[in-house]
Amino acid sequence: VGGALVGLAVLAYAALTSLVLTTVASPTGVEPLLRPQWIVDYTVGNPVLLLGGVLLWRRARLGYVAAAGLLFLSGVNGVAFAASGVLGALLSASPIDVPVIAVHLVISTISFTLLALFMRGAANRRRAASLRSQTAQSAPARPGR
Repeated sequence: VGGALVGLAVLAYAALTSLVLTTVASPTGVEPLLRPQWIVDYTVGNPVLLLGGVLLWRRARLGYVAAAGLLFLSGVNGVAFAASGVLGALLSASPIDVPVIAVHLVISTISFTLLALFMRGAANRRRAASLRSQTAQSAPARPGR
């Protein structure tokens, strides 16, 4: 899961950089509403995904604490970006950018799938620890110990 978070962050950086370079190079210039979104993505959103993935990959406690929230946030953001892309196109009577919508929905699907796997793994570990604890408590004491 840590590697997947790192991969999502790297792909998000690549996609955002491509979008920024394409938009800046276009003759129409940059829409003022995009600048704050880019700044937030570069300085907050993507670094948090990257850092959380690296921490989880290194099996740091903070990585385990943050992973579920990061995966959930990534999934919800993908759905929100896809919905806003469709609604924005419909409200402005412009064409829907299907590849962008598809990418966001794929990211959401990956994030929610990884979240389900992560939560299932956490539940299995908790169940195994509980069984070990019960077994240790119910085991008869050995003489001489």
